[in-house]
Amino acid sequence: EGDRAVGPVDLDPHRVLAALRHAGRLEGAEHAAVALLGARLAGDGEEPGERVDVVIRGGHNIFPTRVEDLAIKHPAVARAAAFAVPDERLGEKLCLAVLPAGPDRPAADEVLRHLFDCGLSKYDMPEYFLAMDAFPLTASGKILKRELKALFEDQPAV
Repeated sequence: EGDRAVGPVDLDPHRVLAALRHAGRLEGAEHAAVALLGARLAGDGEEPGERVDVVIRGGHNIFPTRVEDLAIKHPAVARAAAFAVPDERLGEKLCLAVLPAGPDRPAADEVLRHLFDCGLSKYDMPEYFLAMDAFPLTASGKILKRELKALFEDQPAV
């Protein structure tokens, strides 16, 4: 009587992650674990063929989605993209690119202070900051982080 056959559960990890974010249930390591699990379950990153979105700086894992989620809470930031840039000594460093919410571009120190005030660890802070007018996008509106990396190499970052 107690035995029941249970079939596979069809959960879309992106919808589960979005629901948890909406409910405000993700903080720190929990956010990182769910984001990593979601990406692995889905079998993809943000772009086709991209690895799970983790920046590894000197052995420390940084989850760009957490940095992006906090950055867009700043009133002067409309959209954010955090991505890895190569570093000879540490392997990778983090760059945060933002689109302004109004006519003025947010200052780097303003956004970094906001990230700190929101509880982002100093170990997860971006080393580089770009305030841009537009992001390179796919036809469906996803940010092309590979192209952002190429843009980073072509222009000075703060």
